Amino acid sequence: MAATLSGGHWAQVKHVIGFGNATQNAKGELVLTEDTLSFVDSSQRVVLFRRQVKSVIFGSERVETGGTAGKIARAAVPYGGGALLGTFTQRNVGILTIRYADSANGLHEAVFIMPRAEAANAQEWISGGVNAERVLPRDTSCNTGSLANSAIRIVMSDADVSAPEYGALVYEHLVDNVRRQWPSTTVLRGTDEKLACGAETVSITMQSVAKGNAMVRTMTGPIGLFADVTHVQAHVVVKGPDGTVVLDRIYSTSRRGDRESLNAATSLAQKVAKDLRKANHGAPLWNAEALQ
Repeated sequence: MAATLSGGHWAQVKHVIGFGNATQNAKGELVLTEDTLSFVDSSQRVVLFRRQVKSVIFGSERVETGGTAGKIARAAVPYGGGALLGTFTQRNVGILTIRYADSANGLHEAVFIMPRAEAANAQEWISGGVNAERVLPRDTSCNTGSLANSAIRIVMSDADVSAPEYGALVYEHLVDNVRRQWPSTTVLRGTDEKLACGAETVSITMQSVAKGNAMVRTMTGPIGLFADVTHVQAHVVVKGPDGTVVLDRIYSTSRRGDRESLNAATSLAQKVAKDLRKANHGAPLWNAEALQ
């Protein structure tokens, strides 16, 4: 890593989701200049203007480094030796969450995994150019043509939870799921200026995040399926274009075993998307009875 007041460069970065059209789970580098922030790997370069950044959040997570090979190795060592091996295949990583606005002022939450010390350093330097009060210029006209096929607005409400990166992952994965399920539908993010045109709304409020410890789950063998579990809970409200509430539900999910705790957020987003798909029968028109 190298950083100055005007720029920096961080290698060993994994882009989880949310940074423009960068490939999910791609490994590359973050490059900071006086005016831009970029994610670069061998096949892509995605650039964001620093003036778009609204906030930068640093967190940490304990993950397994052995992958499938590590799991097989532990399973092959008898009498608890596999648990001992697990202590050597765990490491702390840093999680960098970058909240930024697109040209329509829609909210994006990009999540990166990187060495813990470098994530803390990147948070410090990238935050140096942040102006949270700055609002990007908006086109307040109602562009009905772009919304002719219907629209869905997805909103993540700010909440005081211990691990905001989980909320970022729920939000981005839900946006991704909705776009893949209904490719002809316009997906509006948060405070996108096209909201005046009318849209179905999915509002998410993170209620709690209880982060388990993957190392404890690994070391305790079968008991680890129930020990130190990561639990994520969110309140989801769905409204039709006329403001009628058609869904008001608490969603929760847990992550057990060796799998990364962050996947709990992905699982929760998939649950919500599944209910929306079931209710809509392939079209973004809410079926209130199916959602109840």
